[in-house]
Amino acid sequence: MTSGWLYLLPVVLLLLSTLYALAFVLRGETLQRAAPSLFPDKAGPRTRRIIKTLAIGVPLLLFLTIAVSIVRSMGRPIRWELPPDYKGWLVVQYEDPSCPALSVGGPYLVVRVPPTGRVCTSSPLPEGWRHHRYEYVHPDGRRTEASSPWSSYSSGLKRENVFIGTRAELDRSWASEPR
Repeated sequence: MTSGWLYLLPVVLLLLSTLYALAFVLRGETLQRAAPSLFPDKAGPRTRRIIKTLAIGVPLLLFLTIAVSIVRSMGRPIRWELPPDYKGWLVVQYEDPSCPALSVGGPYLVVRVPPTGRVCTSSPLPEGWRHHRYEYVHPDGRRTEASSPWSSYSSGLKRENVFIGTRAELDRSWASEPR
């Protein structure tokens, strides 16, 4: 399963470029040699200060804007705890007041799936980007990664359908997909 943290790559690259620009700004003579047209010999200290402020401020502002937008679109990660060797459809019905809320385990919202594959919760349907982790929980307490989850969301029904299994198993299961 691919890590859900690859979205951080552009942010890290932007941060590195900001730090690189900052290093040039803090060493004015290097920046002056790197971009002589920005620092003409007749430029006064005020002009140089403005250019240094822009060289630091613009990349930093861009970095902060991207970081805040990513953080705002993210939610708490979700850990799905499955019965050992479970394969097939999982159905989670959200926002049902007669059901318990999802539990929290460390940073995760925890969806404990019974052998029936059906879960009911009073918690709201998760919105935004979330990292999902699917684990088989064995009777001895061991945890192993579940294979190839395939999701389909149905927010109008406040329900989430997830298939656990291979692509071939998914293709054979469409007739039994929960409605």
